[in-house]
Parts: sequence; structure tokens; C-alpha cells
Amino acid sequence: MKSVILSEQPVILEKPAIWSHVFLWMIMLMTTSALVWAYLAKIEQAVPAVGQLELKDGSRDIQAPTTGAVVRLHVEDGDRVEKNQPLLTFSPTAPGADLDSVKKVKDALEKENKFYEDVVNGRIQGPLPSNLESSIKDRQSLISQNQVLQALIDELYLNRGGGGSFDQSQQGLYINYRSEYLSRVAAAQGQVQELEKQLKQAVDAETAARDQLLIANQQLNYAQKQLENTEQQLNYSQEQLKSAEQQRRLAQEQLTKSQEVFKSQKNILDRLAPLVQEGAIAELQKERQDQEVLKSESEVLRQQDQIKQREGEMNSRRGEINTRRGEINSRRGEINAREGEFQKIQAEIERQKGEQERIVESINRAQEQLQNTKDAWARELYTRIADNQKQIASSDSQLSRLKLENQKKLSEVNAQLEKAQQTRDTQLMKAPISGIIYDLKPSSKEKAELELKNDDVCQYVITSVIKPGEPRPQRCKEAYYEAQQTEKLLKILPDENGIEAVVYLENSNVALVLDSLRRKREKLEKYNGKELDGEKIDCEKGKACICPEKEVNRQKLDLNAYDCVPVEVNVEAFPAMEFGTVQGEVTKISKDAEAPTELRKYYAFKTTIKLKSQNFTLNKGKENQVEVALQTGMAVSSNINIGKRSVLQMFVDRFTGKLDTFKNVK
Repeated sequence: MKSVILSEQPVILEKPAIWSHVFLWMIMLMTTSALVWAYLAKIEQAVPAVGQLELKDGSRDIQAPTTGAVVRLHVEDGDRVEKNQPLLTFSPTAPGADLDSVKKVKDALEKENKFYEDVVNGRIQGPLPSNLESSIKDRQSLISQNQVLQALIDELYLNRGGGGSFDQSQQGLYINYRSEYLSRVAAAQGQVQELEKQLKQAVDAETAARDQLLIANQQLNYAQKQLENTEQQLNYSQEQLKSAEQQRRLAQEQLTKSQEVFKSQKNILDRLAPLVQEGAIAELQKERQDQEVLKSESEVLRQQDQIKQREGEMNSRRGEINTRRGEINSRRGEINAREGEFQKIQAEIERQKGEQERIVESINRAQEQLQNTKDAWARELYTRIADNQKQIASSDSQLSRLKLENQKKLSEVNAQLEKAQQTRDTQLMKAPISGIIYDLKPSSKEKAELELKNDDVCQYVITSVIKPGEPRPQRCKEAYYEAQQTEKLLKILPDENGIEAVVYLENSNVALVLDSLRRKREKLEKYNGKELDGEKIDCEKGKACICPEKEVNRQKLDLNAYDCVPVEVNVEAFPAMEFGTVQGEVTKISKDAEAPTELRKYYAFKTTIKLKSQNFTLNKGKENQVEVALQTGMAVSSNINIGKRSVLQMFVDRFTGKLDTFKNVK
């Protein structure tokens, strides 16, 4: 067995592997993070271009309205004018006196027509024409009568209120017709009131008869009740009589029996008497028989008395029955009398009802007569009003004929006035639109500047030709230029066209901008001509394509911030650090490249930019704040924003471009 000596073995020391692993993972993590960031991070990509400000197309030629000499100029090239602002003045061709004369004739005719209208409307002031004085006064009199008559109808017939303020003549007419009405109505109302009084009397009589009928009915009921009581008493007496008769019969039967018993006892006593004398029977027995005979005899007598008593009672009942029968007859007589009285009262009530119906019918006839009286009176007044209206209408017809004749004259005068005004207006050429003046043909003389206040022609233009509210001339220069009708004397660039920026793109940048314009056109071209929220979409094929200005409309069309190809324009005359920049939008790019010039040494594509603002604000927020308009010819530099691209894509494109250069190395 061999022994191993450890001290003779070599010892190798190694570093721990963890730090290398950490370092490697950090490198991988940083690389991965950089790639992810480069893929996700996007930055705006802008294409630079330079150029200048230019006027938009669309200037308007201004032609001479007539043949004549231009004697005054009110503008110069480059001036900005408002609509209807004077441009130049031709030599006067129509004297102002003719225009004034026509105006005076027109004023006279209009005043005369106004007078006719005032007459019709009842607003007469001042003296009346002699040829119409009688007719107008008659008309006014008829109108006054109608006012009074209508007031009477409203007050008395329609109950709409009373009276009115009348003059002395109207007051007399009012009192006369009112008194007549009241007299007629009072007579008819008196008859109605008399009949109403009779109706009240008949109603009172019917009420009294009904009260009597009630009393008679009560008395009749009382008599009938007494009759019923008497009949009940009669029935009771008859029943008592029957009972007494039955008791008498019973008493008679008992009397007969008692008599038979008496006779039997008497016979027994008579037979006992000899036997007692002979001593066959005891004296006591005979005495007992005597007592029995006496009892029988007394019983017979009692029965006889009772029969007499019953007969007396029967006679009493018969008398009572006769009395009751007499009372019944008396009650029946009374009832018959009450019934007769009841029927008599009922007949009186029916008579009073008939009388009331007759009186009511008479009242209705009287009220109809009263209403007929009112209607007849009102009909007379309405007829009078209608007749007056016919006469008033005849007078109005005469005034209307006179007014119509004046209207015809006014039409002729207006035609003359319009012709004179047109002749006068052709002396002054006005700006049909607001804009900038250029290419002015007529020129002023040397030392041609004149003062507006002192020049007769310019003062004539200001006082006689310019209408209220129109702009006044800013210049007054003496000139002489023979203009022919329809000759082009100047041009005006309308304000609505304004200024746009024209820049030139290098060939290397055209594709990027064209691609952005293509995407914008794809989204907008299908909406060309449509209106969104009052804004028209303008993107006709082959022409400029412009995004809507309102943000809400852009959202409706799904346009983001880069679809409209926004541009940031820097005007060199207004440094961006101090005044900022102007925002714009690329609208079109020329189809062909522009040849190089002295200032631009390369081929470029002309690009048009629509500006959102036409001016810069100086001293913004201060008291001396002022707006300065952009001018043509100002140099600009622009950055066309074509959207966002990822950092990774930009590196890949640049790397791919470098690789392509290696392919072309010889």
C-alpha cells in the first residue's frame, strides 16, 4: 500500500465565476433594454424646406363702368381697401340739380300720398285741399256718426261698456238715439213687468189654494177617521146586542126549566098535603117541600127579572145602534162635503196653473217683443252704419284712385331718380370686394396730392355719392386718364385669398411628404363637398386637399395630429425666439421639379402651405399691442411634420443605406 503525500501536490487558485456571470447578464440586459426602447420609442420626423410668402391665386379685374375721363385717384398700388371704398372718380356727366329736382317731385308725391293715408286712417293735420275739402269733411262726419252709433250699440245692445268722449254734435246724436231706445224698451219692459205681476198673483193664489187643499185634506182624513171609529162603535153595539139576545134566550130557556121545576114541586106539595093530614108522612117533610116550592118560585121570578134586564139592555143597544147609524150618516155627509170642497180646491189649483201658463206664454211673447224692439233699433243703427260705410268707401275709393295715380307718377319718378343715381354713381368707381390694389393703370399728375376738404370733386363724392355707412376715400389725387367702357383699370386681390407659404423640397424628402399627403387624401377625398358642423370638406381629386379646421370635425373623420401634414413656419422677418412661429398645413406639391435658380442651386418640388394666421401680434398683452400683417416676399423656413418613427427603424434604414453604398463600390 502506497502512501500519498499531500504536500507534494500543486495547489491551483481560481476566481469565483459569479462576477463574470453578473457582468454578462448586465450587458445582455442593457442590450435588450436598448433594443426594446429603440423599438418602442418614437420621435417626430420633420422635413425641412425654405421658401417665401406669396399671394394666393384669384385676383379680380376691375373694369371701367363707362367711357370717360378719370379725374381723381383715391388709391395706389399696394393699398388695402374695404368693400365699397372709393377707388377713382370720373368727370361729372349729370348735374346735381336734375337729381335734386327729381327728388323734390318725389317728395311732393310721397307727401300727397301720406296725406291720403292720414285721411283714411283719421290722422288729418293742417289745411285741406280745396278740391277735397267738402268730400273729406263729409267723410269725417260719417265716421263720427258711425262712432256714435257703434258706441250706442256697444253700450245698449251688446252691453260692452258705455258712453265715450264725443264732441257737441256727436253728443246730441248720442242723446237722441239713446232716448229713443230707452223709450221703446221701457214700453216693452212695462208690459213684461205687468205680466210678471199677474204671474206672481196667480202663483200666490195657487199657493193659497194648495194651503186650503192641505187643510181640507186634513179635515177629510179626520172625518174618515171619525167615521171609522163610529162604524167600529156600531159594530161593537151590534155585537153587544147579539150577546144580549143570546143571554135573553138562555134566560128564557132557564125560566122555562124553572117554571117546569116549580110546577113539579107544586104538584109534589099538593100531593103531600092530604098525606100529611092523614098522617101518612111527617109534617117536616111537607115543610121541606114547601121550601123547595118557594125556591123554584123565586128562581122563576129571578129568571123573569133577568129576562127583563136583558130586554132592557137589548133596547138600549138598539138605541145605541140607531144613534151610531145616525152618526155614520152624519160623518158620511161631512166626508162628502169635504170631498166636494177638496175637488173644488183642486179645480182652483188647476185653473191657477192654466192661468200661470197663459201668463208665462204672454211674458215670453212680451220678452220676444222686447228683444224684437231692441233688435229693430239695433238693425236701424247697423243699416245706418252700413250706409255710412258705403259713402266712406266711396270717398276712400276716390282717395285710392288719387293715390294710385300718384303711385304711377312715383314709379316714373323713381325710374328717373334711379337713372339719375346710376348716372351719378358711375362717376365713382367703388371696390366690389375687400382686398389689395395692384396693376393700377391710371396715374396721377405731378404734385397731384389734394386735400379732401378743399377739393370740390372729392367733396361732391363724399357728400352726394357715398351712401351712409360706406367707407370714405383715403386719398384725393388729381389725374387724367381716358378710360374706355369695360377696360381693365386695376386688380384687387381678395382678402379671403390672403397669403400662403411656398417652399421647395429637395428630391430626397419629396417621397416622405408625398406619402403623408397620400394618407391624408385617402381619408378626406371620400368626404369631398360634404359639410360637418358648418365646415365644408375641400379635397377634390387633382386639387388641393385641406383638413377641416375644427378639432371636433377632425375627430369625426378619424384624423390624428399628423394626418393633415402639419407644418411649423418660421418667418425670418419675425424671429421665432421673440414672436414665435406660424402653424400651417401642406396642401399640394407640384408634379414636376423646379429648375435651379441663382438663390436655389438644386432641383426642388414646389410645395404650398396653407397658413392658419395672416399676421403677427407685436407687444402682445400690452396697451400698445398691434397686429402686423404678413407681406409677400418674406423669407420663411419650415419643418414639415410627417409623423413619428421608431428609433430602431431609423437606425435600420440608415444601416441599410450604408450597405447599399458598399454594393456600388468597384
